[in-house]
Amino acid sequence: LPTYPFQHQRHWLNPAGSSDTARSGRGPTAHPLLTAMVDLPDGATVHTGLLDPRTQPWLDDHAIDGTVLLPGTAITELLWAAGDGATVAELTLHAPVLLPESGAARVRVVVGAPGADGAREVVVHAAADGREWTHHATAVLAPRATTTADPAPWPVPDAAWPPPGAEPVVIDGLYSRLAEHGLEYGPTFRNVRAVWRDGRHTYAEVALPEGTRDSRYGLHPALLDAALHPPALERDESGPVLVPFSFTGATLYAAGATELRVRLTAIDAETVAVAVADTNGAAIAVVDELRLRPAAKPDPAGQGALFVLDWTPIDTLAAPPTNARYDIIGEDGEDGNDRLVAALEGAGSTTRTWPDAAAFAHALSSGATAPDAVLVPRLGTGHDDVGAAVSAELLDHLRTLRWWLTDERTADIPLVVVTASAVATEPEHPADLVHAPSWGMSRSAQAEHPGRITLIDLAAGALHDAAAAVGFALAAHEPQIAVREGRVLIPRLARAASSAPGPAPFDAERTVIVTGASGGLAGHVAQHLVTRHGVRHLLLLSRTRATALADRLTTLGARPVVVACDVADAGQLAAALREIPAEHPLGAVVHTAGILGDATLTGLTDEQVAAVLRAKVSGTLNLHEQTADLAAFILFSSAAGVFGGAGQANYAAANTFLDAFAGHRRAAGLPATALAWGLWDEETGTTAHLTGADRDRLEHSGLRPLDTAAGLALFDAALTATHPVVLPLSPDLRRFEKSEVPPLLRALV
Repeated sequence: LPTYPFQHQRHWLNPAGSSDTARSGRGPTAHPLLTAMVDLPDGATVHTGLLDPRTQPWLDDHAIDGTVLLPGTAITELLWAAGDGATVAELTLHAPVLLPESGAARVRVVVGAPGADGAREVVVHAAADGREWTHHATAVLAPRATTTADPAPWPVPDAAWPPPGAEPVVIDGLYSRLAEHGLEYGPTFRNVRAVWRDGRHTYAEVALPEGTRDSRYGLHPALLDAALHPPALERDESGPVLVPFSFTGATLYAAGATELRVRLTAIDAETVAVAVADTNGAAIAVVDELRLRPAAKPDPAGQGALFVLDWTPIDTLAAPPTNARYDIIGEDGEDGNDRLVAALEGAGSTTRTWPDAAAFAHALSSGATAPDAVLVPRLGTGHDDVGAAVSAELLDHLRTLRWWLTDERTADIPLVVVTASAVATEPEHPADLVHAPSWGMSRSAQAEHPGRITLIDLAAGALHDAAAAVGFALAAHEPQIAVREGRVLIPRLARAASSAPGPAPFDAERTVIVTGASGGLAGHVAQHLVTRHGVRHLLLLSRTRATALADRLTTLGARPVVVACDVADAGQLAAALREIPAEHPLGAVVHTAGILGDATLTGLTDEQVAAVLRAKVSGTLNLHEQTADLAAFILFSSAAGVFGGAGQANYAAANTFLDAFAGHRRAAGLPATALAWGLWDEETGTTAHLTGADRDRLEHSGLRPLDTAAGLALFDAALTATHPVVLPLSPDLRRFEKSEVPPLLRALV
C-alpha cells in the first residue's frame, strides 16, 4: 500500500436538480445547501434544501465512529444563509444530523417573524428520505450591530503574522489522535496547516484543498470546522476530544474565503472565542463564545427520540377453548372475582377458587390436579383513598407473586394476571389508577422470570371476554395483551407523532416547582429552565435543602426559593407552597422526586415497596390536590414501568402510577405529561448505584444511555407532546437479530 493518503476524487456525474421551485411557490436561492425559500405573510421565512453527498461530496468526510453526520459549523452556515447577514446571537445544537448511507437528507430552517428588537427565533429540522422530521437545533438571529462590533476588533489589516511571541506547535499526528477518539475526518476537513500558541491564545492557518472551493458558501463548513481542530493538540491523550455544542454571537463579515488565519481565545475549559481573518488580515467571522463538549457516539436513531406505547390490534377473539380448567387466587366474594368465575364457567370452563397462593400450593401437594392456568384477578373498583388503595393492592399482589415464584410446585403452571382497564389502550380512556401499578410490578416479574407470567387487560364491564382472552394469550405465547370490543391488542413502541412547535408552558413571571431538587437530574432541568426557557422564579423542594443548586441558579439571574420539604407529606407541602410570592404565582410543576429500593421480586420487602411508593404516588397526589391553574404538570417517570425493570418491581409499579395519573389529568382537562425516561449517561440519584455490568445489561436490552444534552432536548420536545405519556429513549436496534428483538421493540425494527 502507498504510504501517502488515498486521493478521494469522484468520477460520477452529479444528478441535476429536477424541481421547479418557481411553480411550487418557492423561490430559488444560490446557496448549495438551502436551495429554496418561502416568504410567509407574517414576515417569517422557510428555507429548504438537500444534504446530498452526491452533489456535495465533502459531506462524506465528517464521521464519528463510522457514522457520517453534518458538522455543527454547517448549521451555523445554514443560519447565516437564512439570516441574510444577521448575527447568530444564540445557537444550541440538540442532536446531530445523521446522513443516510445512501440517498439524501432533507433540511428545513424556519426563521420566525422579527420581534420588536429585530430578533428572530429559528428552528432547524432534518429528515432522511422516508423518515420523520427531527428537531436538531434552535437559534436566535439578531441584527448584526446588537451583538458584535463591526468591524471585528481582531484581526487588523497588516498585523504581523504569526503574532510576535507565539510559539509554533507540532501538528504531526493531529488527525490520527482525533481518529483514535472516533472523529474521522476525510481530506476535505484535514485543513490545519500550522499552529502557534501564546498564553490564552491559539493561532492557526487553515486552507481548503484544491477542488473543494465553492464561492456560494458564506464560510465553507469544512474550513470553519478545521479552525476548531487545534485545541485537540492541547489536551491530554487520555482526555476527551471536544466538539461544538453552542454558539453565541457568531457573525460573518465576508463570504467566500478559502484560507484563514485563526485566533482561538480560551474563556474557560470548555469555552473559546473564535476570530478568523483572510490572509491579508481582514475580518471574515467571529464567534463571541463557542461552547464545546466531549464528542459523544452518534445515535443512529437521532440522539434519542420520543416514543409512545402503541396498542396494536393483531387479531379478533375466537371462541374460547372448551373444557379449560382454571384456578383462581382470591377470596370468594372479592370485588370482581365472582363475576370472573361466572364469565369463565359461562364459557364452558371449570374453575376452582383459592384464598391465596399458599392454599393452592397446599392443594397440589395433597393430590389436586394441576389446572391449565392459574388466574390472579385485579378487578376491584370504587376506591375513595387512591393512595391507600394502591399500596394495599400492590402489597397483596407482591405477596402472591413472591409466593408463586419461590414455590417449585408452581414452576410449570402458567400464571395469568387479569385486570380491567389497567392499561390505557387509547389516551382518551385513562388507565385505572389502582390497578395500573400491578402491571408495572408484573412486567418486572416477567423480566426476572421469562415465560412464567401472562398479563391480560379487559375493558371495564367486559369480563365475558375473559375465557377467550386467556385461551388466546396462552396459545399465542403473547406475554401481554389487552382486549377491546373483541379485538386483541399487543403493546409495541412507536415514535411519537410530531407536534407543531408551540410556546413552552413557562412564564418568566410565574413560579415553577422543581421537586427532588437535590438530585443531579433535577439540577440539570432547573438550570435548563432558566437558561433555555427564561424561568426566573423557582421553588426548589427536596428533603434536604438544595442550596448548591440555588446558588448556581442565582448566578444565572434566577431567584430561587429553597425549602426542605418531603412532598409526600401534605402538611410540609402546604407550608412550602406558602413561600411562593403573591406577585409570582405558581405556573408549573416538574416532579422529579423519587427513591430506589432495588431487589429481586422474591426478596422485595413490604417496606421497600412502601418507601418507593411514597415519593411517587403520595407526592404526586399531594401536588395534584394542592395546586391549580397550572400551565404544565410534568412527571418524571421511568421506562422501567413499561419494559419491566428486573430488580425494580416496586420502582416500575410506582412509575406506572405516574403514567396513569398523567392520563387522568389530561382526561379531566388538566395539563399533564409523564416522561418515562430511559437511562441517562450521567450518574444521577437513581443511577449512581449501577455498576458497569448493570449498564452493560441495560444496553444489551436495546436501550442506550442518553447524554445530558440529548435528554434536555427531549424534555423540550415533550412539552408539546399530544400524548400524556411519552418515552424519551435511545434504542439501539442494530444490536438485535430478528429472533432476539424484545416484543416491545419489534415494530421499530
